[in-house]
Amino acid sequence: MGASASKVDKGADSVVSEQLDITRSMLNKLEDIPATDVPAPGPERQGELDSTIHQKIRAELAKLRKQEADVQKQIELALEKENIERAGKPWFGKDKGQSSVLLEQELNALRSKIGKYSQLPSISSFAGLQEARDAVVKCYRDQPTRTLDCWKEVEEFKKASAAAEKELMAKWT
Repeated sequence: MGASASKVDKGADSVVSEQLDITRSMLNKLEDIPATDVPAPGPERQGELDSTIHQKIRAELAKLRKQEADVQKQIELALEKENIERAGKPWFGKDKGQSSVLLEQELNALRSKIGKYSQLPSISSFAGLQEARDAVVKCYRDQPTRTLDCWKEVEEFKKASAAAEKELMAKWT
């Protein structure tokens, strides 16, 4: 029995040896072939390769766009947080009621300022302004063809207007 097993082993070794010789000879032949002699893949295979490459590029591009969007969102959130901290008022904080109260307070402050500015005093409430105005009008009516002769009255009216403006601004500030 042992003799027949050893014969089989010798036969298997010779087959493996022959295969190695064939493989080595093929490798030698492949090494001898210049790269320009390697045939290009067929049109079907080339289409499959191109399609695969395009899919990989699209997937990578989608991944990069998602990363860009994530980074953009993080930047926007950081800037919003920084702006809120700078303003010192939590407009978009966790407590929505707090921000609405702040908004109402600011609106009321604006309404009071508008009300203050919309109540303009009449011209007669400023000393000398009404008289200077009347003097300019009288001069223009008395000398309709020589209005340049009314320069003194106009200068007095300008001075009275400047004084009234200063008085008004002092009240508002």
